[in-house]
Amino acid sequence: LMVASFLGSSREALVAAHSRSNETEADELGCRLAAMACFNTSRGAKVFQRMAQYDESNGGSRKDLMASHPASAGRYEFVKQLALEEKYEKYSHCQTLAKRVRRALTMSSSES
Repeated sequence: LMVASFLGSSREALVAAHSRSNETEADELGCRLAAMACFNTSRGAKVFQRMAQYDESNGGSRKDLMASHPASAGRYEFVKQLALEEKYEKYSHCQTLAKRVRRALTMSSSES
């Protein structure tokens, strides 16, 4: 019975670790896609910062082998680093888009 319990717990830990890995990969892909869509990726990092602060203030900043998501503090640090690497400025179409939006806004305000 102890062996079956151990095997069940081991399986849950492996599945949770795989899920955390998927979440990390999703964060990386999401940050890259946000940058390619001309969004400010540092703002996304602030969401994870707030989650980490909430966890900390509510005693939830623990590392759990069975957790399906990475710890919020670690996730914030990871996404913050990603945001430094994945910036919308590195995609040339974002600069063109920003210029077009500014031009459109100035044209519409001068027509009013």
